[in-house]
Amino acid sequence: VSFRWTEVVGATRYELEVVDAHDGRCVLHAAALTRPQHFPATRADVPPGRTYRWRVRAFVGERPTPWDVASFAYEAPLALTAGE
Repeated sequence: VSFRWTEVVGATRYELEVVDAHDGRCVLHAAALTRPQHFPATRADVPPGRTYRWRVRAFVGERPTPWDVASFAYEAPLALTAGE
């Protein structure tokens, strides 16, 4: 899973959080991201088969912008064995 967002002019860093939409548990938190274009997460961080909410905000100096929120869900690819 990769996260992308629009660059904020003057931003010095970004904060990203991913929470499980069912129980509200934070599954991924990154507070010192310097690039808005790409943040990869592993399947261990964000297991498939669940719905998540992710949010990101920029910091201009030490002032945070409001959170920008989105939801996503994804399924694991089917594993095929020989002969199927």
